[in-house]
Amino acid sequence: MKVQLASMLLLSLLFSGYASALIPEGFSSTPSFEDNFNGTMLDIQKWDYRSLGVRKNCINTQSAVTVQNGHLTIKTYSNSSSGKLQNYCGMISTQKSFLQAYGYWEAAVRFNRAEGNQVAF
Repeated sequence: MKVQLASMLLLSLLFSGYASALIPEGFSSTPSFEDNFNGTMLDIQKWDYRSLGVRKNCINTQSAVTVQNGHLTIKTYSNSSSGKLQNYCGMISTQKSFLQAYGYWEAAVRFNRAEGNQVAF
């Protein structure tokens, strides 16, 4: 059941484009959480850099998360400056500032298609 729900959510995000969605009947037009990423830094009152440091085959780092021109970018990259290939990635969460189990969510998301990345919304 959870897999079907997640699949339906993912498909709806992929085919929704950038147009604002109509708010479903019974839901408020006032969002309970909103971030349009209008600044130049991640709003740490809303977001938290999650699991910084080594995590599996990647080092989670704040430098992999940027905000610019209304876009949040979370990237993965590799660096071999020390002679050894090291992978870097970013992860953020609202777990410390905002949690909501039920409701209506709207987002414009573009996931990278690179092999090996694990993305989630």
